[in-house]
Amino acid sequence: MSLELEPRVETLEALMADTLRVVRATSLEVDRLSREMREFKDEMRSFKAEINKRWGDLAASLGTVVEDIVAPSIPRVLREVFACPAEAIEFSAVRLRRKHPTLSDYNREFDTVAAGCGYFLTVESKIRLDIGAVNEFAGRLPEVKEFFPEFAARDYRFVGAVAGLYVDPSVAAFAEKRGLIVLGTGDDLMTVLNSPGFTPRAY
Repeated sequence: MSLELEPRVETLEALMADTLRVVRATSLEVDRLSREMREFKDEMRSFKAEINKRWGDLAASLGTVVEDIVAPSIPRVLREVFACPAEAIEFSAVRLRRKHPTLSDYNREFDTVAAGCGYFLTVESKIRLDIGAVNEFAGRLPEVKEFFPEFAARDYRFVGAVAGLYVDPSVAAFAEKRGLIVLGTGDDLMTVLNSPGFTPRAY
């Protein structure tokens, strides 16, 4: 090897050695990042599973609003609105599914119903009540008597109520205009939020 080539070869060998060190370091870094990404994905899967579980638990607990808060308040609501004492309530049910007496493929589920003193009360419960839910319920309310012909035959007056854990005053006013009793959280579980002297619409 000529004296002229020796420095170039040495420089090339040094560059190759440097390149090899860089490749090795990069490979180690890639391996480290890949390992960390796998660990991160595993953590995210575990986190997602935990979040889904908590959402499920929350949904289950919110699903008991009717049983735990609304239903126990119905006797007091009937007493306050219709002067109907608890001992005069002859029928009440929670989450009742009922088939239409003449349309075999048509059925409905009712959150809470109660009958007494000539009134049949149907309550629709929401976590957060809004105008859309009020409108939908008010539109379906006239057909309730079709599902309970035994009370319609006795000339019971069918009335409706909407209940929510939070009821905006504007929603309460709207529901009242639709002739509905409005129930919201208060000192005694569910409190009647209607204006003094309000008379619910009967069907």
